[in-house]
Amino acid sequence: MISSVSSINKNLGRNNVNFTSSIIRAPKAYNIEKRLAKNAVNAEFSNNSFVAECVEKTIDIYKKIFGYWSFPRNISVKSTNDPLGYAYYSSYYDEIVIDKDKDCFSNKEKLVNEMKKHKNLFFLPDWFSSINPLHIFVHEMAHSAHFHNLEKKGNASSLYELRSTVIPTSIGRLITKFKLSKYAAKNMNEFMAERISKDITQKLTDSGTFWGEASEFDYANIFSKKWNYRYSSPQAYIDYFTQQVWNGDVEEAEEAGRIIDRYLKELDAQTVPSSIKELEESVSESAILSSMAAGVSNLFSNITHKLDKRNRLSLGNKL
Repeated sequence: MISSVSSINKNLGRNNVNFTSSIIRAPKAYNIEKRLAKNAVNAEFSNNSFVAECVEKTIDIYKKIFGYWSFPRNISVKSTNDPLGYAYYSSYYDEIVIDKDKDCFSNKEKLVNEMKKHKNLFFLPDWFSSINPLHIFVHEMAHSAHFHNLEKKGNASSLYELRSTVIPTSIGRLITKFKLSKYAAKNMNEFMAERISKDITQKLTDSGTFWGEASEFDYANIFSKKWNYRYSSPQAYIDYFTQQVWNGDVEEAEEAGRIIDRYLKELDAQTVPSSIKELEESVSESAILSSMAAGVSNLFSNITHKLDKRNRLSLGNKL
């Protein structure tokens, strides 16, 4: 794509009137394009100031967490001809595209309401693990950061395998436990983007301001630590799986899934006896109560019989 700076120079040379009117229509979007150009990001927002602000905030978040290397080369607002999708990241063009035709990108309220629909209507796909207005932007930037991390490690080709590899069933259980979206279970590539999106958006205030510590999200360091699954927890297991996906090691990720499956079965085995014990205690308590009730009933029956017999004898004497 042509950078915003190059576009400006061409417009100045060809048609100064159009250049001036574009600034009048959306000065905020134009100024953000200029600032992003300084970060080597070519942005073309089609005068959409709301999207421009969301992108700039997201870029600032990723700068704190990952650094400049995580940025895509291009970000644009244009038609995608996708009736369902809202945005996508292309590793081939290193570009994030926001769908120009989606009315929800007009303002924060419309975007949040659109995301809520996917939480409340069963026939819509569960794409969002949060309804923070930056979620879509954070998600697509996560794809960019993931791809650039693979590039740094000389493993960029693994991205295609990550996109075609399904999530192990055991990871599906952890996805539910940690309240990621169902979309995270589509493949390893989407899992990574949703994992990062969940981690980041839960550290954002409602206004979209980042308040978490950047060091909390240093995936390159956190997921390179030595991990011993024998002394671990569900969080450590999902972190270990994420480490393999982050580095593009599909075989290790699948092996992690098998280890996690054994771990979850052990947890299930520990849970079953506990449940049986609770059931036995419940049955025993019920039996005791039933026995007590039967005893009281028999006692009451005996007393009633004796009183009835005495009353009949008394009545016979009177006759």
